[in-house]
Amino acid sequence: MNGNRNNENGGMSGTLDVSRFPVARRWYHRALFSCLKSVCRRRLDLRAEGLENIETGKRYLYCPNHQTFFDGFFVWAALGDKCPKLDNIGGMAKAEHLDHRLTTFLMKMMGSIPVDRTGDTGGAIQRSIDFIKEGHNFMIHPEGTRTKTGELGPFKKGAAHIALAAGVTILPVAISGGFEIWPYNRKRPQTRDENGRKQVLTVAFCPEVQTLGRSAEEITQEVRDKIERRLGERN
Repeated sequence: MNGNRNNENGGMSGTLDVSRFPVARRWYHRALFSCLKSVCRRRLDLRAEGLENIETGKRYLYCPNHQTFFDGFFVWAALGDKCPKLDNIGGMAKAEHLDHRLTTFLMKMMGSIPVDRTGDTGGAIQRSIDFIKEGHNFMIHPEGTRTKTGELGPFKKGAAHIALAAGVTILPVAISGGFEIWPYNRKRPQTRDENGRKQVLTVAFCPEVQTLGRSAEEITQEVRDKIERRLGERN
């Protein structure tokens, strides 16, 4: 993926080289990551379900539904002691985040690989595959964008293709309550409800989806079905 974007430090135009991503995490990335996970647990009524579906030490491609800008933090925070080390996680994020210094910093911290959703995505996809093959965990939102209505949107097949190429198992993740906390059109999260109580945020880790010998269409449908079923159980 090439194009005119800010460089990894933000603020300067240049050609984006996805091979540089994810960038090496530094001590201040680790400190802020730990702090943000603690804030999530402290400011919200964060409820983790299905942790028994996660095998300690196993690589996964985590596929959560996409309700808020902070969904990645919510997932890693909900994992608790099963959360991989920061240097061992990555994900995909839209390249537009590199146009702003704050989101550029957050992308670097989260190990994000920028993808140009309007152009050539091949470089970002291949870098994601290589990063997973190097032994890392990864996160992709199959919807590709945050929900604007609170409802589950259509799933794209990109996560399934990456999982097949990287030889990794997919772990569907159902997030509920996030849209009430931080909907698409709100600038800041609202961590308390109208009665002053902590907002409930549930992160449910569904049983894993095997990928070997299956089609991307079949895998994608199973991932969506498991998330949709888990969200339906909460309504």
